[in-house]
Amino acid sequence: MAQPRRKGKSKQKNKKPAVVEAEAKKVEEVNQNVEEKQNEPAKETKTEKPAVEVSAKEQKKLEKEQAKKDKLIAKQKADKKKKEADEKAGKIGLKQRFKETGSELKKISWPSFKETMKKTGVVIAVVLFFAVILIAFDFGLSKLFGLLV
Repeated sequence: MAQPRRKGKSKQKNKKPAVVEAEAKKVEEVNQNVEEKQNEPAKETKTEKPAVEVSAKEQKKLEKEQAKKDKLIAKQKADKKKKEADEKAGKIGLKQRFKETGSELKKISWPSFKETMKKTGVVIAVVLFFAVILIAFDFGLSKLFGLLV
């Protein structure tokens, strides 16, 4: 007795890697063709009629390939524009940021030890001055509150 046929995914699983590999090869071919075209110097384009008529199927196939190439080129241009916009907006990579930070730290004119101690003394004196004022104000308000109660 024949076993019933399963609507299994196993057959589909076996087909998917082959399809994915085929698509990957097509993408690689398109990428190579695009790179070759980009590396070629600009030439004047002349529209020449082929000596042999191309069948309708082949014409559609060529149109599809051209559409894929155009789409890929458009995507690459969009990625390039996005990258330029990110750079212009200040979005940079971590490595670049560390390089820039190091170069900026070299440009800083650090104060001498005497200048640092002098400015530290000024800060401490100002803090003590305001502490004394706040303590005196608190003491005066607490005495006024004591008289009211």
